[in-house]
Amino acid sequence: IFWTLSMAATAVLRSICSIVLPALDKNEMQRYIQESSGMLNRFSCDSLFNSDEVKEVLSKVGCAMLEISNLPAINNEFGRDAGDVAINEFCEMLENVGNDYGIVVRNGGNEFLIVIANCTSELMDRCLEELNNSVDLYNETSGNSALEIRSSYVLNADNNFTRFSEVITLAYHQLH
Repeated sequence: IFWTLSMAATAVLRSICSIVLPALDKNEMQRYIQESSGMLNRFSCDSLFNSDEVKEVLSKVGCAMLEISNLPAINNEFGRDAGDVAINEFCEMLENVGNDYGIVVRNGGNEFLIVIANCTSELMDRCLEELNNSVDLYNETSGNSALEIRSSYVLNADNNFTRFSEVITLAYHQLH
């Protein structure tokens, strides 16, 4: 039953994205989509949580912040092209796993978000475990630079923040 409730709330997030994003012209779309990865960007996530339809979801939202912690080392040792490959490969893994749980967002640089409605620690842990398994498999089989991922997460049910930016800020501080 919980999974169904979480999926329903996540569907609300996705439906708002599907209504808002296609209605945008190309110039407006650039404000919401991170060009190189094609993922939602931080601005789109902030805008989404400012809509009246999603404000009720905020009270039980979970937000994981993830970082490719060795991206500077990959860039330094193998060049920026290798760093771009690492980002693109991670984005693919993140979307493959994260989209089953909620929405994924490029926060900028080497930072990413997974946002899950009606989130519990068990649900977030399951999502992050799946992502870690994908990264481990990638590291064992890809032949590319191994990825090192750090993460932290915040459950707003534990904090009662009234703005999504506060959730992200706490996740950022916990990561760093």
